[in-house]
Order: sequence, then C-alpha cells, then structure tokens
Amino acid sequence: MPGRTIHRYGRLSIVSDVDHESPTAVPKASDFEDGKKGLKDIERLGLEALRLRQSERFVAAKTDRPRAGERWGMPGCTTVVPTPTERARAVAEVQHGLGWPASVYPDAGVSFSYDSQTVTLSTPADPSASDLEALWRDPAMGALGWPRSERP
Repeated sequence: MPGRTIHRYGRLSIVSDVDHESPTAVPKASDFEDGKKGLKDIERLGLEALRLRQSERFVAAKTDRPRAGERWGMPGCTTVVPTPTERARAVAEVQHGLGWPASVYPDAGVSFSYDSQTVTLSTPADPSASDLEALWRDPAMGALGWPRSERP
C-alpha cells in the first residue's frame, strides 16, 4: 500500500512508499504508456523528473556532489561556467529537495502541487550585480504577470 502524496502534477501523484523513503508514481507510469489516457505537459514533466531521479546516474551524482558542504554565496561561485538546464532535470532537483523533508517527517503532512511555466528573458548575466537573484527573478515574475507589489 502506498504512502501519502508528496508531489502532485495534475492527475499524477508521487507518493512516499510505506517506508517513507522510496518515491513512486500513482497512477502507475504504465497506466499512461498505452497513450489512451495521454499525459498533460505538467504530468509528463513530473513523470520524466521522477524517472530521472530514480536513475543510477542521478543517484550517483547526489552522492558525489561538487561543492557539497560549502556555504551558499561563497566567493567565486559566479565564475563557474553555467551548464544548460533541462526542465526535467530542474524538476527532478526540486522533487529531490522538497521530497526529503516531506518523507522524513511524514507527520508534518506536507505535500507539493506544481504549476510549471516557461518564460524567456533577455536580461544579460551580470556577476557584479548587487542582488544576483533579483537580476533574473524580478523580470521572470513580471513575465508571469505578478505585479511588483505581490512578488515574494
């Protein structure tokens, strides 16, 4: 019997296993394979991310992370050459990060529902900006229609 829902993508729910450690998809991925029920974009993205998270390569990367244990905002972090981010990889990382506390502390009753939207920004990188996050966050939130007064 599956545990409780941790992540929800439309009709697709990812639940913790009864041991609260092993994420699985409900309905099962095979329920969608025949194409009769067809996946919506957000469901497909959540399922792709789950499959990526369960891959040997992803698990190995999590056990041997570069910069593991280093502080956030460390000097020189803006000089790292950026790599292209794929949507499924980004969602897999979010699932991994948010799923851990939700499955380790099941009594907290935490679960996450996702709405994924893609925006294109023309903001150039500026490693010397005083607020590196605001440099891309504010234009992205504006592109999603959030008025400046309601932005986090």
